[in-house]
Amino acid sequence: MNRGKFIVFEGINGSGKTTIISHLYNYLTFNKCKVKIIKFPNRSTKSGQIIDKFLKNEYHFESLHDQIKIFADNRKECKTEIMQLLSDNYIILCDRYIYSNIAYTLTDQTFNIINNNYKEILSIYDVIKYDTHLIKPDIIFLINGDYIHLRTNEIQERYHKNNTKNIIIFNNYLFSFSFTQSNFIIINNNLNNLNNNIEIIYTSINKINNNEILYF
Repeated sequence: MNRGKFIVFEGINGSGKTTIISHLYNYLTFNKCKVKIIKFPNRSTKSGQIIDKFLKNEYHFESLHDQIKIFADNRKECKTEIMQLLSDNYIILCDRYIYSNIAYTLTDQTFNIINNNYKEILSIYDVIKYDTHLIKPDIIFLINGDYIHLRTNEIQERYHKNNTKNIIIFNNYLFSFSFTQSNFIIINNNLNNLNNNIEIIYTSINKINNNEILYF
């Protein structure tokens, strides 16, 4: 029995994920595909409202464990919807997933250690332990780009334009893919090659032929 496809887009803030997802959505819709965009964190839920304050530097967790768990809870709240969409043969375009949690949490911990400002040291096992039984994506597109200059009028959130952190975050993305044995493709993104990237992503999605749903 055919099922839909679960596609995840990752990348640092301002890499152009939202732009690519928006154009890809239009491209897929034009080609008569059933498609749905899901974004994490979902800031409309109870957990999402706390996460929103955290990202705006208006809230601080008592521990990294508390921080990790609430982000995982936010993803789990959408598991049933994802399962149903796959059953209905939708292509799901997911803006951030478990990999962002790994990359950003490990980066935060790195800077806490550098600044001698930490109470605990977590391994990647500690970071992903709350994400067991979540659905594994069919493929991840890691967007490598710089659109952050287009966001100068937005709220300056926790990870908004910090070049040192962004380099570490990007490398931690690669580590997260390797550790979880997840399929990924790096997309070098800018305004000049946007249309070409959309075609590359569309072709890659069409090649996916996996009826079995995998889990972390």
